[in-house]
Amino acid sequence: MFKKLFLNKRINIIDGDNRLDASSGELKVKLKNMLDNGMYIRGIQIFHYSSIHYNTRWESYPLRFLNALLNSAATIQDEGNNLCLSDKEESELQGDSSEVLGIGLSNIFMCKWYGVNINKVEKIGGAKKRCDYRFGYEKQVIIFEAKGRKNSKDIKSALNDCIKKKANYRANFMYSTICHLPRNGDPVRLHLFDPPVNDKAIDYNENYVIANHYKRVTEKAGLTVLSSSIEKRIKKFEESGIWENTPLKSNVLKIGYLISIGNNEFWTRRSSDRKSNDINIQYGIDKKVIDLLEKWDLSELSKLFYDELVIEEKDKAFSILSDGSLLYIGNEAVE
Repeated sequence: MFKKLFLNKRINIIDGDNRLDASSGELKVKLKNMLDNGMYIRGIQIFHYSSIHYNTRWESYPLRFLNALLNSAATIQDEGNNLCLSDKEESELQGDSSEVLGIGLSNIFMCKWYGVNINKVEKIGGAKKRCDYRFGYEKQVIIFEAKGRKNSKDIKSALNDCIKKKANYRANFMYSTICHLPRNGDPVRLHLFDPPVNDKAIDYNENYVIANHYKRVTEKAGLTVLSSSIEKRIKKFEESGIWENTPLKSNVLKIGYLISIGNNEFWTRRSSDRKSNDINIQYGIDKKVIDLLEKWDLSELSKLFYDELVIEEKDKAFSILSDGSLLYIGNEAVE
């Protein structure tokens, strides 16, 4: 089974909606070459690329890689120049292997096309409908969705799903890479699309981004009541499209712990297990930011910009970011 993973196989690339004419320069040359000649890879590379982003029940990367490998390796056929898959795998396992193969092949294709290192490709998090990955390229943001489908008739529905996900994002280019993975011995094909989206659906809402950001910051700082209040305010906005202007509930002064640095006061959650002569890590947020959050003054929050600063002392260090957040790491308890 493992020997065939080192065979060089051809992946057929299909230009789904005339991406070649929309490309230019080196990107156009690379894409034309892959459209004409295919993309050559070794099976082991598919699983290596996939193991980085494939979600499994395993925690460690070695076990994640092994899980992805064992789930899918048996499907690759030895014969021929093209990458082909067999139907020997149990039908209930084919969905998992299609996901593994789709993730791996899509990431390989985008990295080869744009000449980007895999360590620059970020998996996009979040619970709502979202695209899979993004990376930076020459001061641009590239987003792409990766899918794998056994039947050709399912490519259209997969593309429609990509369009819905793309509506949640704004980027310079947003691609859909859909891998057709037939299990009857026919060659594997990767379809490339850049489907249109409704521009009204991808308006950038700065207040929404700011609110979500500080929800995460206050949560990290342990200011759970304030974070929960922000989250509820965000959910109401998502339902109505209108921001409430009433003050938020907060108990920062009751549960908080003050860290003074210069003229700034940062608040974090008071902890009963704070120790000296041990590694202490605290995440805090400036009182000025807390005041604006409690007042729910998103307009003033959008104008805030702190000078970023790192203060290193003997056994501790403070980092302040432009958003007014603080990270403390040290051997001594914060005083």
